[in-house]
Amino acid sequence: MDQVTLGSTIKDIRARLGIDQSQLADMLGVTTSTISRWENNESVPRVKKLKQIAQIGHISVEELQYSTVDNTINQIAEKLSGMVMQTLDPVPQNLFNEVHMHVALSAAKDSDEYIFKKFAYRFLKIIYSDKYMEHVKIDSKQNGIVGINYCAAQVIQIAKKLNIQAYQTQLLYDLFVREAEAHFAEETRTNEGLFNLAMFSVEDIYATKIPKLLHGEHQNDGNSVELPNSINKKYLQELEKILENCENEIYRLGVKYGIYKDDE
Repeated sequence: MDQVTLGSTIKDIRARLGIDQSQLADMLGVTTSTISRWENNESVPRVKKLKQIAQIGHISVEELQYSTVDNTINQIAEKLSGMVMQTLDPVPQNLFNEVHMHVALSAAKDSDEYIFKKFAYRFLKIIYSDKYMEHVKIDSKQNGIVGINYCAAQVIQIAKKLNIQAYQTQLLYDLFVREAEAHFAEETRTNEGLFNLAMFSVEDIYATKIPKLLHGEHQNDGNSVELPNSINKKYLQELEKILENCENEIYRLGVKYGIYKDDE
């Protein structure tokens, strides 16, 4: 048993559940000072308590006793949170400048710190995107922590499902970025998320990508102008009609299954 890892894991479980030492103590039938000693690696729980802690944390006793992927994910989240909290206001601008400078000047492109900072730059740009900030009416530092913790919780679930190991840090970094992109595009793995993914994807092609492909802005007056192309006009009209019908069908299906409420 790795006593240092055990204490850290107990603390991580408590943090993930959002409970304090006294609440965990009540759940286990021990004193708060006992929880403190466990977390500070001053003593070790007996076998019966180990099983209870593992059950509360939804992990195996083996995972509790030894290093787990949960620990690695939580460490990533803590490191990201530390970067956010140590940054002066305005957080997004100063944070990106600092991280970008580190990535640009780093000579060791394969170092762990360089790889982490490169990941952090990608991830935090999503967390601090204008789209997300519009909907979260809290200060920018707290906003960042909320996003980090949400993504960490999702990555823990995925890592367990896919049997990802603690040493596969690059894969965990990629999952953090994917979950941030999905969450802030409202593409959650729910009925509503699937509805949004389908609707927004079709709408993006129909309303944004096709017009962007076909039109530009006149440099003098900013008016839209059609760009040279060899696209058959009837084909384009029929394709746009199909996409419009597709939107209507996705909407109809959403209403049918109670995912989208029809107010009419």
